[in-house]
Amino acid sequence: MPTKLHRLPPRLHPDAQRLIGDSHFINLVSGAPSPCNIVFPGIFTENINALEEVLRSRLDSYSIYFAHKANQSGAFITAAKKSGIGVDVASLEELKHTLDHGILPDMIEATGPKTQRFLEVLVAHGCLINVDSLDELKTILSMIQNEDTSKQRVYLRLGEIRNMNTHSRFGLSRKDMELAIKLIAKRQSKLDLVGIAFHIDSSELRERAQAISDALDWTKRAVREGLRPTHLNIGGGFRQVFSSDSKAWHTYIDGLKQGLVGTAEPLTWMGTTFGYQVANHSITGIPVFHKYGNTQSATSQLQELLDYNMLEYGNVSLSHVMNDMLLSLVIEPGKATVDGAGITISTVISSKVVGSDRIVTLDIKRDDIVPLDQEVMLDPIIISRHPRTTKQPCGVYFAGTLCLERDMIYQHKTFLEDKPEPGDIVVFANTAAYQMDISASQALMHKRLQKYVAHDSTSWKLLRDSEKERR
Repeated sequence: MPTKLHRLPPRLHPDAQRLIGDSHFINLVSGAPSPCNIVFPGIFTENINALEEVLRSRLDSYSIYFAHKANQSGAFITAAKKSGIGVDVASLEELKHTLDHGILPDMIEATGPKTQRFLEVLVAHGCLINVDSLDELKTILSMIQNEDTSKQRVYLRLGEIRNMNTHSRFGLSRKDMELAIKLIAKRQSKLDLVGIAFHIDSSELRERAQAISDALDWTKRAVREGLRPTHLNIGGGFRQVFSSDSKAWHTYIDGLKQGLVGTAEPLTWMGTTFGYQVANHSITGIPVFHKYGNTQSATSQLQELLDYNMLEYGNVSLSHVMNDMLLSLVIEPGKATVDGAGITISTVISSKVVGSDRIVTLDIKRDDIVPLDQEVMLDPIIISRHPRTTKQPCGVYFAGTLCLERDMIYQHKTFLEDKPEPGDIVVFANTAAYQMDISASQALMHKRLQKYVAHDSTSWKLLRDSEKERR
C-alpha cells in the first residue's frame, strides 16, 4: 500500500460523496459523455446560506454578489436568483448570460476592465458599475450626460491601498480616486456613488482589515465632498477547504521538497519545481499552487473578519463600525460559493511505463481541469469498472490527450491503491471554482466539456446544464 507520505486526499461534500458512491453511478455517468463536469446547485445554495447566516448575525445590512467568472454554469445563476443574491459579471457575455437566466439589472454588478460596448449595455440596463479607472468613469459620464434617465450607480474601486507594498493592476490610484470623487460630486445629477470597493488577493486578516480601513477613509472623504455613499464592497477572495487530511497534504509537500533536493524519491515530472527555487540542497520561494491544505472555511474567515477589532475606531469590531456608520457590507464571493459544488469525470485511455515512470492517459486535457496552469494538488478518485480481486499499488503521472509534451494533467506523482485500467472512471473533486472554465480550450477541435446538473430526489438524475433546462 502507498504510505501516507504520498497521499493528497481530497475533501468531498457529502452530496458528491453520495453520488460517487451510488451503486448506479457507473450507469449514470455512462449517459453523459466522458469527460464531463457535474455541478451541484444545492451545494451552492448551502454555501450562500452559510455566508448569509454569518452576515445576518452581525450586520444590519449586507449584500452578496456571486462572481460569475468562477463558473459559467447556468444552474448556479438560477440558484443565485432563488437565493435572492446578485451576480457580479466581468464581460458582456457574462452579462447577457445572467440576464437570460432572469436576474434583474438592479441585482447585477459589473467589475474589472470594460469595453465600450460592455459599458453601453450596462448603462442601458441600469446595472451597478464598479469603476476600474478614471477613463472608464469619464466614458460612463459621456454616455449619460445627454440622457434623461435615472442616475447611474457606481462604485469606485480602490487599487492602491495605503501602507501596502503591492499594487493591483485593477482599480484607481490614490490620485485618480481624488479626481474621481470630485468629478462625481460635480455630476451628482447624473452619477450616484454607491460606495467604495476593493479586492485584494491576500486572505491575511490584517491586510484585509488594513484595506477596509483605507476604504472607510475614502468613504468619509467622499462624504466631505457632499456625496452619500451607503455601501462598502470588500470583494471576494474567501477560502475553500480542499483536503480531507491537512496533515497528509503538508507531509506530501515536505516529501515533494525532499525529492527536489535529492534526499528522497522525486515526486515531480521531469524535475518540475512548481516555482520553488532549488539551490545548494535547499528550497526557497513560493509555489504556483494554492494552499490546498487550508483548513479554514469561508464562513470562518468571514466571521473572523467581521469580529476583527478596528483600533482606529476605538478597538470595536468591524461589524460594529459598519453598523455605526450605517454602511451596508458587500461581498463578491466566487470560489467560496461553489466550494464542493462540482466534480469532473474522466476515463482512463491507457496505462504504460515510460522510463521508470508509469503514465496514465485520460480522455481529458490539462486545460480542462487546471486553472491558469496552477497545479492542482489533490488525488483524484478512481472507480474501477471491473472490480479486481488483487490490487497493485503504484505511483503514476496523469497525462492528457493534447499532442504536446506539456499536457500532463498532473505534474506531480499520484499514489494509488490500485493500478488504473482502460475504462476506469477518474473523478476529480471540487472542480467548480475556476477549474472547469477559466483555462478550458477547444484544442484538437475537442469541444469544451459539457456540464451536467446533479439533482437528487428519490434517485440521482443528471440534466444537461443548457438553455433548454433553465429553471
